[in-house]
Amino acid sequence: MKTSKVLVLLTTLSISSFSFAEAKWATKVHSHFLDQAFYKKSSWCRAQMKLGSIAADSADFQGSKFSYMHAMRTEDQTPEEAEERMWRFIRKKYKEIREETAKYTKDPAASFIKSKACFNRGIALHPIMDMTSPAHAGFKIWDPLDIGAALEHGDLHDYLKEKTGFSFGIPHSHEDMETLHNMPTLKASTIRIMREVDSTLMEGDDDTMRYHMERIN
Repeated sequence: MKTSKVLVLLTTLSISSFSFAEAKWATKVHSHFLDQAFYKKSSWCRAQMKLGSIAADSADFQGSKFSYMHAMRTEDQTPEEAEERMWRFIRKKYKEIREETAKYTKDPAASFIKSKACFNRGIALHPIMDMTSPAHAGFKIWDPLDIGAALEHGDLHDYLKEKTGFSFGIPHSHEDMETLHNMPTLKASTIRIMREVDSTLMEGDDDTMRYHMERIN
């Protein structure tokens, strides 16, 4: 094996307990959800939404104190407390989005504001997508040191194949594209939730959204 491929492999495995454990659903899956849920929006706006979702998984928002952004919880939280914190975050982001939308509606030339609104929608919807992930349903505790859990998240298998040509025995995770395509019911449910949350919170604040999930499902 070429030295460069060995270095890529070692680097990847060394960070797997951090980056891949924290990135709920693979990036390609997040982007796929956004394309499917908001296909009527412009490709430009969807591109900004995808960047927002990617930003939510960036290093700046890794760690237990940001677990609510990934539909997870800290050790001292109950699942109910974590869910409440997640919804507060989502509702706050949508308040910003509504304000930004109102601004560019008055001034269509302010494309940067429209871009920010689409970007923030991607951030706000990120935990909604993460919430349906089979790898951490029920607001699991954030544990970056759990190597076994790291292999259940993200797209390490596909990443290794893309970068080195080999998967090195790493199985598909619970969150990559292959898993998603094998669970059409979960995919459809996630898209329904995303659309419902977006349409409701674009109309105005709703502090009962967390209690609507059973109906939406």
